[in-house]
Amino acid sequence: MKTKKSSAPGEWGKLVEGWREYLQFSHTASTITVYQSVANRFGVWAHARGERPNAIEPLTVQAYLDKVRAEKNLAAAMLHRSVLRGFFRWAVDAGEVESSPMDGTNPQGRKGAAQ
Repeated sequence: MKTKKSSAPGEWGKLVEGWREYLQFSHTASTITVYQSVANRFGVWAHARGERPNAIEPLTVQAYLDKVRAEKNLAAAMLHRSVLRGFFRWAVDAGEVESSPMDGTNPQGRKGAAQ
């Protein structure tokens, strides 16, 4: 059964679309699909929490990674972290955000967080 792809709303959607356009020159279509899916999922989640791309904090990203790990598994959280590191690295380089919130995140979860 195919599921409908969810695009991130507002500023998040514009940012993901800009990244997708950048990726098309150096990545395969299947890789872009995976990357865009992860970035959109994060954008939908962040938007629902009222987060803005230029004000996102490492603890907020960590909460998302913890959620992915709890809902799926560690490998999924590691994939999401890797994709989001690339996404935010591009966003910094493109001048869309001042700094990456990915520093200090851990796909294994926060120390002391419920497993």
